[in-house]
Amino acid sequence: MGKKVSKQRAEEIRRQHEVEEEIRRARARPAIPSPPPPVSKSRCPQCNSPFDPALTNFCPRCGYPQSPQGAELQAPPHAAGPSFLARAGVVAGLLALLFFPPVLGAVGVLLGMIAYARGDTRWGIAAAVVSVFCAGAGMVIGVAVMEWVQSARP
Repeated sequence: MGKKVSKQRAEEIRRQHEVEEEIRRARARPAIPSPPPPVSKSRCPQCNSPFDPALTNFCPRCGYPQSPQGAELQAPPHAAGPSFLARAGVVAGLLALLFFPPVLGAVGVLLGMIAYARGDTRWGIAAAVVSVFCAGAGMVIGVAVMEWVQSARP
């Protein structure tokens, strides 16, 4: 003899199947929401760093103009000239010709690298190169002066 299932029991079984189906569907859905659509980013043709053309017409790293045709060009923030750090690096490099070439040369290179990292690429590199060259020349001059002084003694 078959068991007769009451209407109430049949309803409980049906609800249990619905709950199980809902659990199966919830597990099938991804737990992490999909990422937002990518922001329109371009790359600077000069230094290849990413930037958002909707926010600026200039590369934030090197200042290269990125404006679309017809847009007015505005000067980038550091277009007026070298930053204080770059100037100090060049001065330290030039002083390295005569005084403490290794120390002042290293200071000039360090200041140039900091200026470069803060966005003053052109002058930061120039300060580092001038410092290296002047530190080397200062050491050569120092050796030449020492030789000359020692040879002049009786």
